[in-house]
Amino acid sequence: MTRPVKLYASFEGGFFKPFSHFAGVYSARSALNLIVILASVLLAGCSGLRIVDSQVAAYSKLEARPAQASWRFERLPSQQNLQEPQAMRQIKLEAMAAQELGKWGFKPQAESANAAANFSVQLSARIQRLERGPFDDPWQAHPFGWGLPGRDYVVTGSGRVIYTPFLPPIPQPWYVREVSLIIRDTSDNRVVYETKAQHEGRWADDEAVLPAMLAAALQGFPKPPEGKRMVNIEIPR
Repeated sequence: MTRPVKLYASFEGGFFKPFSHFAGVYSARSALNLIVILASVLLAGCSGLRIVDSQVAAYSKLEARPAQASWRFERLPSQQNLQEPQAMRQIKLEAMAAQELGKWGFKPQAESANAAANFSVQLSARIQRLERGPFDDPWQAHPFGWGLPGRDYVVTGSGRVIYTPFLPPIPQPWYVREVSLIIRDTSDNRVVYETKAQHEGRWADDEAVLPAMLAAALQGFPKPPEGKRMVNIEIPR
């Protein structure tokens, strides 16, 4: 009665041995990949800076930086009479833009009633939060995609499971941002500068990313390169 058992054990050891070896190699490669990922994360964490890459398109009618560059914000009808929290977001955005404009010699309009600004600035921003990034696996994000055989674990020839997740994958949000800035000459209401910056990524901190996008949008003022270009701005982590 013991001979069939030995035959079965011999058959299992001979037939499934390559699969067991493959499972061991797979586990080793997974561990190596995990080590590489952790090392990359640690190296990135050691750096005190991060890069905000923005696609910028700017158009200018200015030949040189204006000698008189006082400005005032001009809100569109859709930006007037805003309710919270939209009103606070617009105020914060204008404060960010004012700081960046100051770097290029622009000064806010004087408080005096007789003082007139040389330029008006229209400013807007769009922020969209997506549930996952464009390169994330939609199969894993699907509620029925987690836990299906062949995707989440490996079974050896003897039926032993060598990997299985304890929790379903947690989706990582993806943010799509766009800032737009239009400068007009108040003497004739002519647009003299138009710029737009777009950025996508996982960083959720608008108060750190938006100023970098505004800096990218104004880079090269008053004669930026023609056409679309990628502008990288380094900011603290």
